[in-house]
Amino acid sequence: MGDDIGGASNQTEEAEELTTAYLRSIWSYTQNHIQRYVGRPWKEVYSTKVVVGVPAIWKQSTKKKVSSLAAEAGLPEDIFIVSEPEAAALAVFRDREDFKDSFKVRV
Repeated sequence: MGDDIGGASNQTEEAEELTTAYLRSIWSYTQNHIQRYVGRPWKEVYSTKVVVGVPAIWKQSTKKKVSSLAAEAGLPEDIFIVSEPEAAALAVFRDREDFKDSFKVRV
């Protein structure tokens, strides 16, 4: 049994389609939830920054692909792609009271 080259291509396309559908679903749910919460379209109330966490070992080309799939799914085109460790560190600084008065270093 050899590797089916066409099969690998089909798997990549299927993975991209599933990723786009997943991101579209999450984005739609988020928009609807905010609208129900505030009672009017979210764009009238909030400015939006979308941050997507990805594994730290991912190559830049893979991150760019995720960014393009996110745009295809309807997310804002100026999304931030960050590694999961960066996202975790940012969450710690945001949530912990003992860090509120600390300075932040951006690398």
